[in-house]
Amino acid sequence: MPGPNGTITISGNFKKAKECERGNATFAEAVLHAEELAMLKKELDTSQLPEHVKTAEQKNTFKASEDTKKADLVPGDSSKQVTIGAGLDDK
Repeated sequence: MPGPNGTITISGNFKKAKECERGNATFAEAVLHAEELAMLKKELDTSQLPEHVKTAEQKNTFKASEDTKKADLVPGDSSKQVTIGAGLDDK
């Protein structure tokens, strides 16, 4: 293709181009699905949901202060800790 300083030549890998195209399509679909889900959540009237669905949604909320605990990476060295689920063993 002509350019300001002569011919511009572009080379590439067709297999890689197709792979990128498929990946971009997958990413675009995920973005569209996320936007659609957000829109549906705004429109959802929770008063029409069955009672067991309402209580399940309330139970699934994560509270870091209640649902996690600190565990020593090196036993006895509290300066090196990680945060783990409260139901997990310290080992």
